[in-house]
Amino acid sequence: GYPGSHIAASYLINTFRSFGLSVVTQNFTLTAPVDEGSSITIEQQGRNTSSFIAYSLWPNGIQTCATPPSGLTGKLIYVGEGYLEDFDGKVISGAIVLFDFNSGNNWLNALDLGAKAAIFIEPEETTNYEVLSKTLPVPIAFTRLYVTREVGRQLIQLAKSGASATVHAKMHWRQVQATNIIAIMEG
Repeated sequence: GYPGSHIAASYLINTFRSFGLSVVTQNFTLTAPVDEGSSITIEQQGRNTSSFIAYSLWPNGIQTCATPPSGLTGKLIYVGEGYLEDFDGKVISGAIVLFDFNSGNNWLNALDLGAKAAIFIEPEETTNYEVLSKTLPVPIAFTRLYVTREVGRQLIQLAKSGASATVHAKMHWRQVQATNIIAIMEG
């Protein structure tokens, strides 16, 4: 449902045709979660100081990562990989918790401790396990966002300085167009 999926489909069709293959496409409609804009706004000393682009993660069951229109606000806290000992001495209830992406399902620790949302920082490398561990098959309303490494480095510094963050996530289920691409090589 995102523009990138249509660009990828066009690329595949053209590439297969350049190999001399015949291509058949099948267009269809499906329901998919669509991130319509997510962001993080930082507040220091009572005023908004910066804003960053973020991306919503896959829904928990049918529950998307959407926030109320006013967003979710809390103290920004960095916990690295999010093991329980990484939370020692930190007030997590009501916080926005910043994690390294390669932290397994440790974001559940923040949820259990009363955090409002989790933000994951882009890793240099990751695995399918890490991606799959950031979602649950049950509809738990807990906002989870993803930021680039550069934004993540800035957020870590802001967390260390005691900043607060407001996260906004607008993600809804939408009817979108998708395409099956079938390349045929004659025997």
